[in-house]
Amino acid sequence: MIRSCLLALSMAMSLSLAASASQIGDLRARYLETVSGIVSLDLQFTLQSNSYTEQGRWARDGERQLLVVRESDFGPGWAAFDGVKGHQVTFDPERPERIREIIASPAVPLRLREAYCIDTWLGTRLKDSRKDLAGLLASASARVVSEDGDNGHKTWVIDLGEHRTPGGRLNHWSVTLAERYGCLPVEMAATPAGEESGAAHATLRDVGTFRYRLSDWIAIPDPLTGGDKWLPQKMESSYKDGGWTLILNSIRLNSSVLDADFRPPAPTVGTQLITETVAGQRTIKVHQQDELLEEYVQQHAARAAEETRRLETEGAAIAVRGDGFPWYALRWAAMGSLIIAAVAYAVRRTRLKANSRE
Repeated sequence: MIRSCLLALSMAMSLSLAASASQIGDLRARYLETVSGIVSLDLQFTLQSNSYTEQGRWARDGERQLLVVRESDFGPGWAAFDGVKGHQVTFDPERPERIREIIASPAVPLRLREAYCIDTWLGTRLKDSRKDLAGLLASASARVVSEDGDNGHKTWVIDLGEHRTPGGRLNHWSVTLAERYGCLPVEMAATPAGEESGAAHATLRDVGTFRYRLSDWIAIPDPLTGGDKWLPQKMESSYKDGGWTLILNSIRLNSSVLDADFRPPAPTVGTQLITETVAGQRTIKVHQQDELLEEYVQQHAARAAEETRRLETEGAAIAVRGDGFPWYALRWAAMGSLIIAAVAYAVRRTRLKANSRE
């Protein structure tokens, strides 16, 4: 009798585990379908914490990524990865119009791996995990803890198990997926686990659970499908003694980002141009005065031409949160100014060369 009961219990547990694995497989497939449909994002954001505030732009187009910090308590910042090479720009905090250094590297710049970058809360890259969310959902330890809501509005809380960070720490992950938003996460959490020793691990245990919450979801028109996609306008990160809030002021979905946007700004006099290799070697060159004007005109003339081509093919439709101001008009005005400046500079340079020959 006891043996029969144990056998029945074992079979029930096996069936339950199989059902849970099948359900997680379905949720993972729906999640991947949603994120694969987000080809590009171009966002204007405000980041607020207890100690600082930043305003800027974050964009991703395929493998290419861009972060521009326009206003910050620490001064402006710029970082980009064009799919092959990364660039990170450091400005002079006392004279932000001047650039201290531009680092070129085959790796993705560190600033693009910050926890507040949008890939973090889409789950396509997690700051403290060797795997992305799809990888965690595919792990054998993933199991559905609870399910709530009616059809179309269901949410699933999933225990993802323990996974090591790139640095070797052990975190216990969990995620809540929402059916209404295409099984995108509405909350993720990572709690330090294990008995690792050392000051660094002790400090991280003191920080406690790192939690991401996503809210203020909005339906954004998708030009690729003609339908809408749900995206959050607010992301909150919290841990034991702090946290920060990211608010999106505008969202541009699946509209190509200009190639020129991924090129670093023109260096100023004295800028250190640093080139790094995979082997960790680096070369340093100091930028000189006679290289500046020509580089500036070439860069912005190319940008103006590219913007013209993009507007001719895509139009100027932009999903804007707020007053709906026609920002494309400013783009046209700026583009015209750049072309005029380029022509004026070319004429002036030609005259100077002619005078020097005389």
